[in-house]
Amino acid sequence: MKFLKQNKYVFLLRIALGISIIAIGYLTTMFFFQMKDLDSSFQSIENTNATQNELENLFSILKEDEIKLSNLIIADDIAFSKGIFSREEAIVAIVDLKQLSQDKTFFYQSILNLESLVNRKYALFEEIVTLSKTIPFDKEVFKDKLFENKKFNDNLYRFLEDDIKPNLAGLKLQNENYAEKIASARKTVFILAVVSILIFLLSYSKMNDNLLIVKRINDDLKLLNETFNNAEKIAGFGYWKVNMETNEYTFSDNLYRLLEQDQKNFKPNFENFVKYIHPDDLEYVVKTDKNSIENQIPTSILYRYILPSGGLKYVISTANFRTNNKEEVFKIGVIHDVTEQFKKTFELEENNKKLIAINAELESFNNIASHDLQEPLRKIQMFISRIEANDLKAISDTGKGYFDKIKLSANRMQNLMIDLVNYTRTVKSDKIFVRIDLNQVLKNVLEELEINIQETNAKITFKELPEIFGTKFQIQQLFVNLISNSLKYTKPEINPEIQINTEESFVDDLKDAVNEMSDKIITSKDYHKIIVSDNGIGFNQEYSQRIFQLFRRLETEITYTGTGLGLAICKKTVENHNGFIKAEGYPNIGAKFIIYLPKEL
Repeated sequence: MKFLKQNKYVFLLRIALGISIIAIGYLTTMFFFQMKDLDSSFQSIENTNATQNELENLFSILKEDEIKLSNLIIADDIAFSKGIFSREEAIVAIVDLKQLSQDKTFFYQSILNLESLVNRKYALFEEIVTLSKTIPFDKEVFKDKLFENKKFNDNLYRFLEDDIKPNLAGLKLQNENYAEKIASARKTVFILAVVSILIFLLSYSKMNDNLLIVKRINDDLKLLNETFNNAEKIAGFGYWKVNMETNEYTFSDNLYRLLEQDQKNFKPNFENFVKYIHPDDLEYVVKTDKNSIENQIPTSILYRYILPSGGLKYVISTANFRTNNKEEVFKIGVIHDVTEQFKKTFELEENNKKLIAINAELESFNNIASHDLQEPLRKIQMFISRIEANDLKAISDTGKGYFDKIKLSANRMQNLMIDLVNYTRTVKSDKIFVRIDLNQVLKNVLEELEINIQETNAKITFKELPEIFGTKFQIQQLFVNLISNSLKYTKPEINPEIQINTEESFVDDLKDAVNEMSDKIITSKDYHKIIVSDNGIGFNQEYSQRIFQLFRRLETEITYTGTGLGLAICKKTVENHNGFIKAEGYPNIGAKFIIYLPKEL
């Protein structure tokens, strides 16, 4: 969930940055055109002002020349009029006006018309001056010319009012929104600055987060590197890589330690490394490496490495090929020191050989116990029965006592060999499981023990038992031993009562049970729970584990016959079926044996 929230935050941040960048681009473009428009407006205002100044200058020149003409006429000083008019200045003013208005079509046309009028004005000046100098002086003609000049002045000023001034006013009107444009540009600059600051803050925040992430990653990498180095030391492996283009090798620190090489004096390359490979393994290692490089295939090879100190290591070298973002191919490998594992393997092989020999001896003993040892024992029992039938009366009372002890020892010896054979059968039993009906097994057991049951006047009750998967003869032997145990350890003058029940629903903690998984908790979901209880002599709970050991008998059992193998066989049988068994004892009350057998294979 935290990862999804972080991704959502990054996604929203990217959207915000994208929108801000688009906004900055838009505002920057708008500001550029606004500044361009302002520059154009500023130039237009300058041109308009310059045009107005030139017009004022032109009409000032015309007025001054008109005054000069009047003064000359009044003062009758026409003879000195040559060069008094400022026509050249007026022409210069017209030229400047034409240049200032050349990009304004209508106004430019007005300037051309004005130029024509100005030329006509100065032509009238010249005509008036010329008439004033004519002899004989024609007063009427001169008066008409003056009237014409006055009328022309009226037309000129009318042209100024009707044409020049409106056009000039139009130019000024176009520039009246200059202040608004400046204000708009200021707003644009302000918004651009705000957006830029926001982007800077977002970028700074992201950069700061990234720096924290980078720092955290660096710390993690540092810790990971330290952990990796420690793992290399503990696991006994070293890392190496080689650039297939530059043939440059890199060894990890622990690889130098494994090879007993000084990092400063040992140059990591294949040539220096193979010098220490065992001569018998060298050809195989070189050939395998060459084939791996040519075909770009991974390798996993076992070979021996001779240390500079003379010691020998067994190592496994595993390698594969990788390509980085620069399209450079690397061969990356790990060398694992398996010397100790090899030593243990050799020891295990030796132990396996010994175990095979012991199993063979056990099998031989089993054959001897089941055939060779029982044969003379059967003959002893046969001669005992014959003596008992024919010659027992001829033996003294002392001899009869010895004879009873011989008979008892022979029977005990026979029981011991039978139990030993049964136990060895459980130890070496092949686990070929079939479905077994425990109800049928129990009926067979009761038939087998019918005589013992009748002799002890025992009462045995059991409820419906489940079906299991197992080896039938072992399961039958399990119940034979448990019921025989209950029939044997009875209280004097009390008829034994044995109950065999199942528990349908349970949760049991086996921490006190005699098994390798003493902390296992089992439930009715996976196991059948079968309880065999009696009303015999019982035992102290402190001996609940001891009674399952080979040849272990309790001090209270000295008066009872037995070999000490019956319950050991039970335990081994249950373990063969992946189950568990435990005992609960109550002195002078009885004993309870609880068996857990799996429901499935």
